[in-house]
Amino acid sequence: MEIYDVIIIGGGAAGLASAVLSAKKGLKTLVLEKSDRVGKKLLLTGNGLGNICNKNISPVFFHSENEVKKNAYLSKFSLKDALEFFDFLNIPTTSINNKIYPQSLQASSVLDALRIKCNTLNVNVKTGFGVTKVQPSGAYIEVCGDNVNYLGNKVIVATGGCTYPRLNSDGNGYKLFESYGHKVIKPCPSLVQLKCEGVSSMNLKGIKTDVDATLFVNGKPVKSENGELLFTDYGVSGPVIFNLSGEASRALFNSHKVELKINLSPLCDPLKELQKRKSSMGEAPLLELFNGYFKKQFTRPIFSKASISTFERTVSSLDSIEIFAISKAITAFDLKVVSSLGFENAQATIGGLSLDDFDDNLMSLKIKNVFAAGEIVDIDGDCGGYNLFWAWASANIIVNSF
Repeated sequence: MEIYDVIIIGGGAAGLASAVLSAKKGLKTLVLEKSDRVGKKLLLTGNGLGNICNKNISPVFFHSENEVKKNAYLSKFSLKDALEFFDFLNIPTTSINNKIYPQSLQASSVLDALRIKCNTLNVNVKTGFGVTKVQPSGAYIEVCGDNVNYLGNKVIVATGGCTYPRLNSDGNGYKLFESYGHKVIKPCPSLVQLKCEGVSSMNLKGIKTDVDATLFVNGKPVKSENGELLFTDYGVSGPVIFNLSGEASRALFNSHKVELKINLSPLCDPLKELQKRKSSMGEAPLLELFNGYFKKQFTRPIFSKASISTFERTVSSLDSIEIFAISKAITAFDLKVVSSLGFENAQATIGGLSLDDFDDNLMSLKIKNVFAAGEIVDIDGDCGGYNLFWAWASANIIVNSF
């Protein structure tokens, strides 16, 4: 059997980063990828623009059931380290609203940079190779495929979570560790759209607006976000929803009641605005009440939530009770969440391999010299380049320990 210093299972962001960093150290490196090409999922990041990091790096944007270990890992790799890594890859960067992209604004540039480094550093990449087992073999770790086995001094498993199963990111990497007693925290989709009851009849598809949104689970507030929300024909999407979707998915999996309370007017007191409009708009038709305040498509859904069904009247006909009801409908535009759009549409996975079973360098405590990088472990980030930051960080943490 052929022997390598480092064998990496998975040719995504974390796997390719681990490969170039290992080879940079002069280590004989092999990448085994199940798909016919490496980096397919990387091409999708930032809607194809390549959102590879964020200028605002803090542990608060990352999540895990083991917050202590999560914070310890993140303390080992900084934004400065990430920018130096991009420089090593010959990727000049730019930023838009704190999100960091390659200057080309093409995710393919990032994949190409990683592939070029792999080539120039003589990394051996084998595609179409599915790993069935990882096991100790004397002084080495044996990586088994259907017909060929390899031996490595170190093995890094970077097979991702469960997102985009059509790209072979289907959670199979968990099984390699479960056979040695590793705990897997139930994976659920994150950074994903949410289906909501009744939205399809509101005719709000395609409407974007800035909101304050709070996720409620069994009637209790769990997490709040502010920013852009997009209404769809099935529910809601956009950065605000993506950052709430992980907790929503986990709660739905546990059969909890999940609701969104949305404030459609976070920068303006709707009660004062509506009182002013009643006074100034007088005999204007009621359906013109929100002109210049909200997009017209919101008129009937807001009135419906305020239990106002008669529209052939004037603005001045609104009484104080109705004004208050409309104001409340605006600040508490409540939606019942019935499901997410699942792993097929999710950008990240919450859950995964428990951090309890890894040392300070992401080496397994149950099978020596086997490491886990990237999304496979129980660390997930918010929308905005944070999950790719973790891919770069985990690869650096592991290889720096060699």
